[in-house]
Amino acid sequence: MGGCEIGVQVAIDFTMSNGNAKNKTSLHYMDRIDSGNDYTEAINAVLSILENYDSDKQFPVFGFGAKMEALNGSVSHCFALNGNIFAPECNGVKGVLQAYWNAIHNIPLYGGTHFSGILEYVNGYAETIASDVSQHN
Repeated sequence: MGGCEIGVQVAIDFTMSNGNAKNKTSLHYMDRIDSGNDYTEAINAVLSILENYDSDKQFPVFGFGAKMEALNGSVSHCFALNGNIFAPECNGVKGVLQAYWNAIHNIPLYGGTHFSGILEYVNGYAETIASDVSQHN
């Protein structure tokens, strides 16, 4: 690894662009917790490699494009899959998959894909972490 360390952040599309999660043709369709889908395959494939370069293996995981009950049914273009936007980290690949499974079975998908909200938040989050690291070195 040669001293390379990265901070992995995950954003998952919860818009209807992927199809209704209850429909077998949806990219999000899962009938059981032990079944997979295109999203779980991608999470496993990417994070199983990247976690080797993330020392604490705590991954901030966000979703975008879902109708949020906590927002009176408004659409959120940036929410933490674990429910805590101030501490959005999930522990390792298994933690990310568990948060995704819980979210996909409890949060209604909605609308079209809009990346700007999630990109702005993740950029700000990364800048805050980088600033904290530079202050401690």
